[in-house]
Amino acid sequence: MIGRTGNTTQCKWYSYLLFQRKNEYNFILRGCRLLREFVVDLYICIERSRLNFIRINQPRLKVNLYQGVLEALDNDLDLNGSHIVLPSSLIGGPREMSQLFQDSMSLVREFGHPSLFITMTANPHWPEIVEQLVPGKTSADRPDIVTQVFYLKLQSMMRDLTKKNCLWKVVSYVYTVELQKQGLPHAHILLILDREYVPNTAHKADKLILAELPNPQKCPNLYKLVTRNMLHGPFSARFACWRNDKCKYGFPKPFSEHTMLVDGEYPI
Repeated sequence: MIGRTGNTTQCKWYSYLLFQRKNEYNFILRGCRLLREFVVDLYICIERSRLNFIRINQPRLKVNLYQGVLEALDNDLDLNGSHIVLPSSLIGGPREMSQLFQDSMSLVREFGHPSLFITMTANPHWPEIVEQLVPGKTSADRPDIVTQVFYLKLQSMMRDLTKKNCLWKVVSYVYTVELQKQGLPHAHILLILDREYVPNTAHKADKLILAELPNPQKCPNLYKLVTRNMLHGPFSARFACWRNDKCKYGFPKPFSEHTMLVDGEYPI
């Protein structure tokens, strides 16, 4: 918990309070909705402290060297009062986001356009999550467990994709993680494949991936996983996608023997 300066940081202290220990009862982790509100309040306290540090230590951060930023601020007459420049070290700040975007564009210039777009969503029924829940609690009551398990599984999948080349040879990649409305982490992954393996033909696309149901007799476990987690449905009026007695996204799609590539559209 001790930082480089010998002091305990605010973030580390809050992490200590929220840490789940064996044979110890932590009433904070049993708070359900109060736990979620408590965690949000802690994050706001941490972010406010970081912003206050930046505001007080503008000279130490050498903001006077950000010549382009200061000139833009001086030319904007709508901005009144003192100007606080946020450094790129502030996670989620505009300068950090701009740097990440420029880094991503430099990868595209160096290695070419992304070849594959992959999404990964946390499953609240993962056994690693369910085993850690006390009786009567759901995954929504322990967002800390959900995010930790998702992060470990995401790192494992990225190793399979980038190191073991499960989907052919990857030369570069970029991904981002966001939270869905129900609170589950969700990753968007872009893979840039070696030019030899880019699925630019229907034959290559069919060799890489097939959208079909596994044989329920030969692969019963895989069949259950696919039908439970990877099918858009069942359809009824209580689902948000239901419009005029049909799915607004066009599911189920018509069957196709082979992949068809159409310019400007998704592969069929």
